[in-house]
Amino acid sequence: MAAPSSTVNFATKMIADIRSDMNAQALANNLPVPTDAQVESEVDKAFDKIKNKPYGDFVLREFKDWWLVDGPVFSAPPKPPPVIPPISLITRPSNLMLSSTAPSVVGGIFFQPHSITTLQGNLALSSVAPIFNPLPGQPGNSVGFAAAPGYPGSLTAASGPLTSGSSGNPTVYSFKDFTGLSIDANWVTFIGCRFKSNVVADNNVSTGGTGAQNIVFSYCSFTPLNSLYGSPPGAAWPSAGAGLQTTTFVTDVNCIDGNSGYQFGLTVRNATDGPITFDHCDIWGFGNALNFPAPTTAQITVQDCWIHDAANASPQSYHTDGPGYLDGGTPPRNITIDHCTIASIGTTNALAFQAATSAYINIHVTRNFFSGFNVCIDMCHDVASSTGLIFSDNIIGTDLPWVNGPISGAAMFISNGSPTNVWRRNKFKVLPGTSTIAGQQFSWVSGDDGKYMLPNGTLSATDYAG
Repeated sequence: MAAPSSTVNFATKMIADIRSDMNAQALANNLPVPTDAQVESEVDKAFDKIKNKPYGDFVLREFKDWWLVDGPVFSAPPKPPPVIPPISLITRPSNLMLSSTAPSVVGGIFFQPHSITTLQGNLALSSVAPIFNPLPGQPGNSVGFAAAPGYPGSLTAASGPLTSGSSGNPTVYSFKDFTGLSIDANWVTFIGCRFKSNVVADNNVSTGGTGAQNIVFSYCSFTPLNSLYGSPPGAAWPSAGAGLQTTTFVTDVNCIDGNSGYQFGLTVRNATDGPITFDHCDIWGFGNALNFPAPTTAQITVQDCWIHDAANASPQSYHTDGPGYLDGGTPPRNITIDHCTIASIGTTNALAFQAATSAYINIHVTRNFFSGFNVCIDMCHDVASSTGLIFSDNIIGTDLPWVNGPISGAAMFISNGSPTNVWRRNKFKVLPGTSTIAGQQFSWVSGDDGKYMLPNGTLSATDYAG
């Protein structure tokens, strides 16, 4: 007999959050990703810690016995969960702030802010702050075609044109090897595919002249031709050159030859394009990673992707950018970039929502790791009247130095702040052994590690509240 869904939700969330928070603490302190055994030990400590607290014995008796940390297996026979009065908040002692607006430490475990809600009268745990899992490219969060579930060990050559699917029955291309591609199709899903190119002044992949709707890239790679480069020179996380205190491209040392890559990883060309989703994709060897020049309104989501190791900008005079809008006209709307690693030596922006003639609307940038480039982050370029902007729970790391500074373009979070535009919990992370380099317009010291990055480009011991 399976446990009720609310029980599964609570137990699963509890364990997942402990794992996530341990990973976040490991990242913050430059420690290895915790093992399953370490996580299991901390889960046991957490249950032991709460068993004598209000409702704690209820949690211990009713949930721990149903959940075995080794996997989603439930012991039998489970007891039906007790029904408690509907509540919106349980106040616990200050050392166990599962219902709070600030993090707390319980038995050595770091808890993000949480709230207790009800599901049909039964307890369920819901987070009110995003949680960091291992970042893309780190152990435990692999990306690209070789990491795709079911990868058979090789790819099959493929080319367009593509065949459209339909809602509920998309056309699926799995483990294909494309040399460039123009997508004139709808309801298409790519799983574990590689898109490779040596078109130095144009696209690796683009939406075609007739448009592309409901496109998904899952565990795909956007790379140079594998006959030229099989992997980035000097490969490292978050990108080649990490910790080496340089902003200079050196071919075959910390970058590929700029004549051997491609300009745009993918360009969204049409206002009617979308929705488009990138999930666990690996993007490297570019001049500009993801280019959104069309004034699209359908949702575009980039999640758990690793964007890194740009091509040497000099041969093609690239203005090296990560994902963004570069064209200075009417910008796209409804773009989410969540839980990505975006880092490289580069000449412009890791996040590149640059100048526009009309407002940005609903650009959400959450839980990412940024490092390197020139001005690392351009969050909508101070474009007046922009609304629905969210920049929260991001890490700005010193692993790769920026040429000038970490951030610009965030004036809308100051002049038109929360709830219209929200800036929260963005942290500055100092990689040990790194320091401010000559010529940078933004100075910092090792003691700034862990401080909040504010939208005016300064660091603070307290978070932005505007």
